Amino acid sequence: VPPVVSPVGENVIAVDHGRTGFLANTTEEWVKAFETLARDPDLRNKIGEAGMEKVKNEYSHEAVLKRYVNALETL
Repeated sequence: VPPVVSPVGENVIAVDHGRTGFLANTTEEWVKAFETLARDPDLRNKIGEAGMEKVKNEYSHEAVLKRYVNALETL
């Protein structure tokens, strides 16, 4: 599922606008993002898959554990 989120906090880092989701601030931006996704099932799939890949590589417990272990090994 491709995310449409407000550009606040971690959302700005977690979502690459147009690649892993959409950042929307105004009502017009929200409507445009939803209309774009509603009209293009291939884009929905592409963005949804890219978002899941980013979460897996950067935010999953496995990814965080690897960074933690690397940090400890450098001490």
